[in-house]
Amino acid sequence: MRVLIVSTIFPFPQDCGKARVLGGLCRFLLQAPQVESLSYFQISRRPSDHQDKLPVRYFHAASPRMMEVALNLTRGLLRGQLPTLQEAMTYAAEARAALFRVIEQEKPDLVIADTIRAGQYLTGSDRPPARYFLYLDDLFSLRYERILKVLEKFPGRAVDPLGNFAAFIPAALRPLTENRVSLRALLQYERRAVFAREIAMVRHFERCFLINPAEVSLLRERSGADNVFQLKLLTDAAENQAAYVGSSPYFVFLGDLQLPHNHLSILNFVRDGAELLSRALPGYKVLIVGKSARPELVEACSRYPMFEVRGYVPDLHSVMNGARGMLAPLLFGSGVKIKTLDALRLGVPLVASSFGVEGLDLQPDDHYLHAETVESVIQQMARLIDPNEHSRLSSNGRTWFDSNYSSSLVRGEYEQALLS
Repeated sequence: MRVLIVSTIFPFPQDCGKARVLGGLCRFLLQAPQVESLSYFQISRRPSDHQDKLPVRYFHAASPRMMEVALNLTRGLLRGQLPTLQEAMTYAAEARAALFRVIEQEKPDLVIADTIRAGQYLTGSDRPPARYFLYLDDLFSLRYERILKVLEKFPGRAVDPLGNFAAFIPAALRPLTENRVSLRALLQYERRAVFAREIAMVRHFERCFLINPAEVSLLRERSGADNVFQLKLLTDAAENQAAYVGSSPYFVFLGDLQLPHNHLSILNFVRDGAELLSRALPGYKVLIVGKSARPELVEACSRYPMFEVRGYVPDLHSVMNGARGMLAPLLFGSGVKIKTLDALRLGVPLVASSFGVEGLDLQPDDHYLHAETVESVIQQMARLIDPNEHSRLSSNGRTWFDSNYSSSLVRGEYEQALLS
């Protein structure tokens, strides 16, 4: 079997959840005996600087310029459709022609498109013969709906919904996301447009995948289709990985800090919880680990010694191994949180909100400690100072992960979902 992956990002560096998922998918396909060859087609402003990290045939096509983005939007409106902004800003006619040439050249048996941004290139009846699968990641329509609710709940705090998608937004348009009125209008428009496109996309692909089983059920209900399935994160344990200790006086908040659910959630915790944290847990710190911390978060942390912005850490285990616990006090979100799976996999006790454990069948006080407010997060953190409580939650979390997300289990599910 010959496989081609089509995406707007490259799996390396492994500095965000999407890269982690794509990296695991590539590792599986490269090791599967049924797969004869794996190729990767990326649509972005410029080729990846990390091609040497993945032993595949790599192809690149440029994303559209500003004029073509405007034409994409205009053509969709003239056809009576609501074109999604994310598709309009990632569709280039030259990229489609280049992709079809690669498909004709590589002759893949299976083509896997990553989200509707790549999927839009492969919905026409003129696509070359192959099996076509679509990885949707999570339901963006649900994500935008929740961001809109957060805008109402926290009117004084900025919410930037772009995240990793910012790389595709022309600089001239970014001020629209900084004004609260125009941002709300854009989110309302994109939520409606993406809602319709997610349903339509299901009909163009043989199989579609989401990372969250609850969202699988939701999209099946919305579309009336039965070809939507869960695709879990595949995480292989690093060789010579040190056993978890968790004796250091710090907790970890982990995540890509340009993503709105990570940025706003930890900023809210820093601003509202600093004084209470200093009284409840003197001598303890919270390390904020992840790329692209925004100036307002860095400035807020600089005022409180119990918070430290570490930035992107290539060797995550070096930080996690000593952490007393992992914090995931998310105010909103969608999909499944990779940080939560990392904590469970390593045995790091977890303090999380409902959004932090969304899509995972975890029991509070058994597999993790549940907290929805800043005050309750700090109360649960204090419980982890007790060695017995710390050890119990560490063991229970790791056992749950091994029973639900072990490498052997997920590889078996991948083989059935992708190669059967």
